[in-house]
This record gives sequence, C-alpha cells and structure tokens, in this order.
Amino acid sequence: EQIVGEYFPMFEKEQLTVRKSITEEHVPVCIDIEKMVRVYDNLFMNALKYSIKPSEFFINLELKDEKAILQVSNKAENVPADDINQLFERFFRGDKARTGHHGTGLGLAISKRIVELHSGRIHADYSGGWLRFTVEHQID
Repeated sequence: EQIVGEYFPMFEKEQLTVRKSITEEHVPVCIDIEKMVRVYDNLFMNALKYSIKPSEFFINLELKDEKAILQVSNKAENVPADDINQLFERFFRGDKARTGHHGTGLGLAISKRIVELHSGRIHADYSGGWLRFTVEHQID
C-alpha cells in the first residue's frame, strides 16, 4: 500500500488509472524489504514507461495455495509475445520501439534475481494487449 501510494501521483500524471485489490489478510512472508521495494519499483517504472496512455494499471495481492501472489498489469504494445519471459534477460530491451526510453535493460533481470534469492518466482505473460507480471512468495 505504501509503495503504491508513493507512485500514485506519477501514475496520475502519466494518465494511468490505478485499480488495486490488496487483501486485508495478514501476509506472513520473510523478505528483505529494501530489496523487494527495488523489485516493485522496477515493475512500476516499467508500467510508467511502457503503458499505453491513457489506460488502467492493475495491482492485485492475494493469498492462494500457501503463496502470496502479487500481480501488476498494464496495457502495452511492442512486447516480445513469442517469449515474454525474455524480458528478464540482462540487457534485453524489447523491440526498437523501446530504445527511445532511457534504461539499461537490467531492471527486470535484477528483479528476477532478487525474487529468486527470496525463494520466490517472478514471471510475465501477455494476452489481449495486457502485460502482467506475477511475483510469488511462499507464506511463512
């Protein structure tokens, strides 16, 4: 909730309407907060950079099957739909449409490594113009 609140003015400025569904349940996961904030920063910054504007940005956190599952979704174009998870490869920046954006192509690779160091899983999917990132952690 706090990270979403910090980004809310930026989402509004970029004409992204935030729709969130965050469970009220206690979510007992053991994480390094600073490292995981970096993951969420990377996901939110990607949405700010690459979303179709104006559009909606969805944030969903739920408990399911002994896992805490966070999903962030945004409308996007020009994503590598044939193998969306190559976005997590170091220095990968998608097609030529992404080269106008400043970035190193390291953010999602770093995010994947951080999540894996927490014994979690991060993956992406793309369907119907929506890019969705899912971060999963085992509940302690």
